[in-house]
Amino acid sequence: MLTLLLFFSKTVNCIVKDAQFYMNLPFYILDVFAQNKYEGNQLAVFCNAQNLSTAQMQVIAREINFAESTFILSDAPINGGYDVRIFTPDTELPFAGHPTIGTSWLILNKIAPGNNVKLNLKVGQIPVVKHPDGALWLTAAQPTFKETPFSSAALASFSGILPAQITEFGHVSTGVPCLVIYVESVATLAQLNFNVEAAMQFFVDNALYKTNSPDGISSQLYWVAATSENSFQTRMFCWENNRLIEDPATGSAASCLLAYLLKNKSPVVEAHIRQGVEMGRNARIYLKGQPLPNKRRRPRSPDCDGRVGSVNQNHWS
Repeated sequence: MLTLLLFFSKTVNCIVKDAQFYMNLPFYILDVFAQNKYEGNQLAVFCNAQNLSTAQMQVIAREINFAESTFILSDAPINGGYDVRIFTPDTELPFAGHPTIGTSWLILNKIAPGNNVKLNLKVGQIPVVKHPDGALWLTAAQPTFKETPFSSAALASFSGILPAQITEFGHVSTGVPCLVIYVESVATLAQLNFNVEAAMQFFVDNALYKTNSPDGISSQLYWVAATSENSFQTRMFCWENNRLIEDPATGSAASCLLAYLLKNKSPVVEAHIRQGVEMGRNARIYLKGQPLPNKRRRPRSPDCDGRVGSVNQNHWS
């Protein structure tokens, strides 16, 4: 089993603009993967969203303009779990780490108090368990490992760094595909400077962009620098409206890194990730995992662990 430790901080107050919807939706703003206020990754969680259309959810997510927004479709479980949909400002996702943890915390603390919850996501049902210390642990979907028919030089060609500065890479998915790219140092992370046109051509040529990828989702670019044997600093970039946007803290990418580590580095992993430094969001993610024993030799299963502080509620009307 792979385990990913996520921390949350208190939320921030939000300014709500009028929207042209007849619904009066309660929603919460969370900071995810954060140890302090105004750090980590922001998340908007909307409740009672069952009457919204897909188009309306997408418009709201675009207006909020966080990395992701989630929509809880009922206050009662269906088939043992709560139906939840995850949207970026550009598209719907089958899975994402910090929206899953944040939404689960909200359900367990505001809707159905308890220690266990399951979310029915596009990727499948995701179980989440609340530990006595308040931490939440989720088990993500089984990872898949994809081919990488390209070179370090190809990755470097649009990234502003030299091929020799890329030490290894892989392509992993736990619901959202991710290129896990090791670089030689934290200084190399700071040197990343993308030629967006060349990057788009690389993605299209290698069937990594949503318009021609097998799963219809653009792969993430997750750049990893080891600061010690068990510590990493990372940056993640993804496509939004034909632009490469940096994400301050990425649970799905961290779970892909954990799967990569377990497959290629060690059968047991306990590690720490720092992300969002360049954005001033200073996110912390903790990884802990080991393979799941299975007679059919199934792939490893990433788990995520997180904490949440207090939240503020408002209404979208």
